[in-house]
Amino acid sequence: MIQLSSGNNVRWIGSDLTKKVKGPLANPAQGAIAFATTPNKQIHVFYAVGTHINQLFQAAPNKWQNFDLTDETDGGLAFYNGQMAGFSIGNEQHVYYLAQ
Repeated sequence: MIQLSSGNNVRWIGSDLTKKVKGPLANPAQGAIAFATTPNKQIHVFYAVGTHINQLFQAAPNKWQNFDLTDETDGGLAFYNGQMAGFSIGNEQHVYYLAQ
């Protein structure tokens, strides 16, 4: 999972978030979603790894963590070619995906 960011819209920086968290590689057939929560402005990235949904979470400016949400929630396994959608309300994240 690659993050492209620019603080001034002039200089862009690429970061490999998967390497930073030593997380699993994303499934290229499935999508990813990302959003910031308010008011704390934390960044959350959700992506599929095979049939699992993972979350990359930025708790501090240079500190990322990885969570396998399928394992942590006993959620349904994602379809291999399924897509995701999501949004945040305040500090609560909502992710939707098609399960097997």
